[in-house]
Amino acid sequence: MYVARETVWLAFYAYLQTIPGIVTVTRRLQHWADTPNEKRPALYLRQKGEARQQAGKRGLPPLVTLQGELWLYINSDDKEVGPLINPILDAIDAALTPLQGPGENTITLGGLASHVWTEGEWVIDEGTLGEDAVAVIPVNILVS
Repeated sequence: MYVARETVWLAFYAYLQTIPGIVTVTRRLQHWADTPNEKRPALYLRQKGEARQQAGKRGLPPLVTLQGELWLYINSDDKEVGPLINPILDAIDAALTPLQGPGENTITLGGLASHVWTEGEWVIDEGTLGEDAVAVIPVNILVS
């Protein structure tokens, strides 16, 4: 891996701040009980791990995928959660879904990554036992 990890994570963090509807974006995961309602919807970026795969040709560096999670907290204020959380999930999905056009089919974080995408199960808890709704979204960044 030739690109410094922190450089990639900082670029992704900056990219997340452009998602509409989010009040707070931070890299320090907190419990929802420690996230005041006025800072919600809050999106937390959690660095989770890395996956490495040989490039397939001798002499080439391995393919490195940085793995993370996005934690989304909203407060339902005793309202139905779906109409509150679904537009925010849609905005996150749109931001992390590659554009469909010639030469515009990947998110590269300014050339630091080959591709950014979500993969796997999106866990959504509508706050069944309270007003705190939470979603956890897995993200991957294939480093250039």
